[in-house]
Amino acid sequence: MPFPSFKPTCSIPSGNICLRSQTFLSVLTWILVTGILPLMAQGHKSPLPSSEVSARMEAAVERYQALYERTDGEISVYYDYLENNQLAGGITTLILPEPVESLMPEALLEWSVTTLIDNGPSANRVDVVLLGDGYTEPELADYATHVNNVLTLFLQEEPLAAYASYVNVHRVDVISNESGVDNDPVEGILRDTALDMRYFCGGIERLLCISVSKAMAAAALAPDADQILALANSTKYGGAGYASSDLATLAGNNSASVEVALHEFGHSFGNLADEYHYYDGATYTGSEPMQANISIYNADQQLALQRKWYRWLDLSEVDAFEGANYCQYGIYRPTNYSKMRSLGYPFQAVNVEQFVINFYKVLSPIDDATPSSGFPLPADTPFFVTPLQPVDHALDIQWSVDDEATPGATDTHFTANWCRLAPGIHEVSVTVVDNTDRVRDESARATWMTETRQWQIEVPFRADITGDGHVNLADVVVLQQSWLQAPSDPSADIAPCPVGDNKIDLYDFALLAAYWLYP
Repeated sequence: MPFPSFKPTCSIPSGNICLRSQTFLSVLTWILVTGILPLMAQGHKSPLPSSEVSARMEAAVERYQALYERTDGEISVYYDYLENNQLAGGITTLILPEPVESLMPEALLEWSVTTLIDNGPSANRVDVVLLGDGYTEPELADYATHVNNVLTLFLQEEPLAAYASYVNVHRVDVISNESGVDNDPVEGILRDTALDMRYFCGGIERLLCISVSKAMAAAALAPDADQILALANSTKYGGAGYASSDLATLAGNNSASVEVALHEFGHSFGNLADEYHYYDGATYTGSEPMQANISIYNADQQLALQRKWYRWLDLSEVDAFEGANYCQYGIYRPTNYSKMRSLGYPFQAVNVEQFVINFYKVLSPIDDATPSSGFPLPADTPFFVTPLQPVDHALDIQWSVDDEATPGATDTHFTANWCRLAPGIHEVSVTVVDNTDRVRDESARATWMTETRQWQIEVPFRADITGDGHVNLADVVVLQQSWLQAPSDPSADIAPCPVGDNKIDLYDFALLAAYWLYP
């Protein structure tokens, strides 16, 4: 089936046809930031009772049904490949099968799930689920090796390694009846596999498709499934990215495909444009693109207008290099070479900034904190906050009382110095921010990379010795009866705050006088 072409806004010499290689492999977004690789060899297997499997399959059916309705049964699939060491690719539309009540046979009860990396609760993590297709039971060890190889390559990239702690990774050991996948190495070869992966999808050799419904069902065996990556038991380069379904495919035993997938990760997660020009002689004639890494403005214009990567122009490698977004002229990229232009290069600073910002569009800087309360907490409540913890730096913490930062209160625990507060209700807050120098856009930092939690505390009338809500003659009587004696009950040892000095003296009288007839 022919696929629709995408033509950028370029003046393209006649005879050229422009194919858009767009976002795919969004699932790889999160594999890139997975945790410490030595843990992967051991993992943690969690067998599921059949009742739990049934519940998860029902959820998978609902997820597929929602996808089908959202896309009207048609889904865009993106792919890229190398041609003469240059990136090429395209986009096509596939028809989704209609939803059914059951997605998978009982065979999935035999598939084990291994948690490779556990960095915390799924509520504030991204759970990546890896699947394999075309691996027979004796080949599961090869599958595990292929998974580890993919993760190793991804984890070498900046800034992914720095934010590895933000992701959980699970591997489902899917067992197929036959080894390999359909149409590999040539069209017409069919194999009995669990997830129906196949090359020559839609008549396109390198487009590696999968049964979306079966992939969702298999991934549902994991604790959570935010992103799904399916590896084919193949050395043939190929892959696919399924728009709107958080699903991607990859040849499990082909290292070149991983590097291309990193490039596609720049599209899917970083929202970055291609920085290469697809056609020699093409001139961009459109308006300013929305992507952060391409612009119609040169360096001087960006500085004057404060647009795009003007904040980074002090770096020696950053400038405005002409040629990007498939057009050789009329549009600029921030560096001469980055992974968005050529494979094998780093992403570079401008693109790295977008990755970091987009992490925080998914996750919150605060992982845990003192629970919120519908009523004021005691004045001496010990508060805590647990920020997310990147690999190479810590997030900054600042505690405040009544919107005024408390000097030196930058730890994970805090108790207000309530003795210096007037009786009544006060607000305690904590702000956590990632001040990494990978980001220079302070507006984005404030919007996405900063989070504040708030509580109320109630400071008591400490001079109210009798506890009747007033400072009056009754409190004076108690103080007089206890004068120069050890505290009794009720205690007139009200000063100095907060615990007194174990005797009734002028300090206590002065505090009582200060609040006389209060409120």
